[in-house]
Amino acid sequence: MIEVKEESRCLASLAVFRELYNSNRDIYCIIGEFIKEIIYYKGKYQFTITELTQLINDTYDFSLIDAVVSSSLNRFSDAFTKSQGIYTITNRDAFQVTGQLTGIHNQIHINNDAIISDLVAFIEDKLKEKLSDAEKEKVIQSFCSFIIDESTSQTYSEFVSAFIVKSKGNSEYIQKINTIKEGVVLYTGLKYNTNLNELGSWTTELTIYIETEILFHLAGYNGEIYQTLFNDFISLVNEINSNNQKKKGKRLIRLKYFSEVKDEIERFFKKAEYIVSGRDKANPSKTAMTTILDGCSTPADIIEKKAVFYDLLRMHSIMEDDYQYYYSETNYSFNIEDQNLINEISAKTNIEDVSSYLKYLNFINIHRRGISDRGFENVGYILLSGTSNTILIAWDDLIKTNGNVPLASNLSFLTNKLWFRLNKGFGEGVYPKTFDVVTKAQMVLSTQVNNSVAEKFEELQDKFKKGKLTEEQAVATIAELRKQAKKPEDIDENDIQDVLSSIEESSIEKFLKEQDLLKSKSAKFEHENHVLKVRLGELEEEKRKSEEENRLVEEQKKQKRIRVKKNTKWIAVSLFLITIGIVLYIYCNILLGILTSTIAGIITILSFLGLDYKVIKNKICR
Repeated sequence: MIEVKEESRCLASLAVFRELYNSNRDIYCIIGEFIKEIIYYKGKYQFTITELTQLINDTYDFSLIDAVVSSSLNRFSDAFTKSQGIYTITNRDAFQVTGQLTGIHNQIHINNDAIISDLVAFIEDKLKEKLSDAEKEKVIQSFCSFIIDESTSQTYSEFVSAFIVKSKGNSEYIQKINTIKEGVVLYTGLKYNTNLNELGSWTTELTIYIETEILFHLAGYNGEIYQTLFNDFISLVNEINSNNQKKKGKRLIRLKYFSEVKDEIERFFKKAEYIVSGRDKANPSKTAMTTILDGCSTPADIIEKKAVFYDLLRMHSIMEDDYQYYYSETNYSFNIEDQNLINEISAKTNIEDVSSYLKYLNFINIHRRGISDRGFENVGYILLSGTSNTILIAWDDLIKTNGNVPLASNLSFLTNKLWFRLNKGFGEGVYPKTFDVVTKAQMVLSTQVNNSVAEKFEELQDKFKKGKLTEEQAVATIAELRKQAKKPEDIDENDIQDVLSSIEESSIEKFLKEQDLLKSKSAKFEHENHVLKVRLGELEEEKRKSEEENRLVEEQKKQKRIRVKKNTKWIAVSLFLITIGIVLYIYCNILLGILTSTIAGIITILSFLGLDYKVIKNKICR
């Protein structure tokens, strides 16, 4: 079994946090349990709050701030004294531990060891090779990053997601992973909420600017799972606004989109009009475009869908931003669209066109007046993005200093924070879908598959423009790419191998080779089919000739039988006449007998010659 080392200590700690939350929903008391463990097992008698916080963070791989630890420590105020910032323990019995936390921690370590071992075995099976110790460490890092909502661009991120989707039928197994994931919700809530005494309500104003892809989630253009995620988020927003409207008559959380986002939406629908008109081709990686085009045959159909989309935004009180002074002189000091910064981020992240992603982050920074260190509930403005590059830049340490609230984040981040702030907990109720690890795994795989499809589509366009592909090849390849593109709900345990193969393929060359192979097989089949048709034609002709010959033979036999029958009849007549002639010759008139016998002989001769008496009769009559 693989030992889960330092990189994954936080996973066990997060799961412990979640387990303790089951019995005590007071966050300060839960942190207090960790404090007791540190003081008891580390033998601490004197310490500063910074020292204690550092010990907790180092031991459990947390990133708690002094203020949170200090508030939790104050629950033990009868057991210590404080002088000039130094805490001295006066009642050590107050910090006695039951061993519950350590026991849970050890059991979760065992569970995590088993999960990592199974994950490594899964990856080795898919790669058909054994992993080195260094590679196994990268697997652990990828798994940890997945669970704690860090970057999904780790080396084995697609295998981690595939492993979780493959395991979704094992409810006990998935529950263990979900326990860690739910611990993340609690932990990150601690990191970005400075006043835990206000848990259970939202009291500050917040404006959330929403990017295009997230707005498409609302309309269901990117699939049911993304739509559900947005609905979970907006239901929390509506709950906060509804409660405050009842108390103070105003909404605290406002949802908006920049005018530039409006332009993106307009361009997207205009492209859809071009596609249905046959003037453009759809990018198969854009599932939103596929959904919009579905059921549309004319530009008028697209325009109608666009109108319905804007009605949906208005219905959810999502309004266009009307602020027009982002680049005014008064905001220069808050402007982060600096060319040097752009160059640094581009070199560090390998992201092209950093400025296009930085634009919206700059707008948020201007609204915040450059202040991002007052906690999530006091941040005032944030960008809700569905673009991985925007999120990556927003979380880069060149933009976000440690402890600051990022300028932008995703649905999962915002839903987690609102859920924590409202102190929803983890009882028997229904949780937001973003808490489910299987859902996240499906989204990760869907994103990676569609990114792979997008790269292949760009390659296809480039080759087509350069004349390296025929229109027939391009159309066939687009059709194949369209099959590969996936919405999250389209991915289940039976699709894992195809999905991993699609992600691994980074070029359309395989499609082109397959097309060439199919063409070769098709040409060979057509040749063989032609040869077969010719042979069948020859056989049919031989059969026809044989049948014709048989018919002629049968006809000749039939005619012969008819002639024989006729001859037999006339011979009988001739014999009768000869007999009469002989009788006449002997007993009556000799001349008449000879004449009768002669006529009978003529008839007999003519019968043998095959003359048709009916023909002779007809000629005589005419």
